[in-house]
Amino acid sequence: MDRQLNVATGWVFVSLGLGRRQLATKLATVPIIIAGIAIGVQHGPVGAAVGFSISSVLVRPLAVLWCFSGTPLRVLDLVASVARPTLSGAIAGATAAWMSQAIPTDVASIGTLVLLVGTFVGVYAAAWIGLPGGMRRLRECLSMLDEFRGRRGAAPPPPPSPPPGVGPETL
Repeated sequence: MDRQLNVATGWVFVSLGLGRRQLATKLATVPIIIAGIAIGVQHGPVGAAVGFSISSVLVRPLAVLWCFSGTPLRVLDLVASVARPTLSGAIAGATAAWMSQAIPTDVASIGTLVLLVGTFVGVYAAAWIGLPGGMRRLRECLSMLDEFRGRRGAAPPPPPSPPPGVGPETL
């Protein structure tokens, strides 16, 4: 979810012409993230990754609040837009992780990978649709897809006919 919020704040900063605010936000948050990595690296690569993750998650809410302050956008709008994919991914990831623990390690193969990826995709889709309003969102997405296909597949309209007596031969 941290990356989704990072991309979303970037869109807000750029589209509203808030580049200076974006720079100020980065100048304030990057040293905190670097400190998290520096503390974590004392415990090896995994510690550095954990330090990065924890520091990123800690600074993100403040960056989002600063990004949205004084704009017509609301933080709840952002939360609403990332909630469904975030929850669906968490449910699917937890299910796939649980299944991977149930499979003996000596059986690891391409078949196991296909099973786990298939499980993730299936559970993600079921969770995405199963969350409140999921069927409505699915219908909206399918409608947009149909509209896109219709526009893409249709031939362009023919050019208008010239008035009578006007043509390439009369020019």
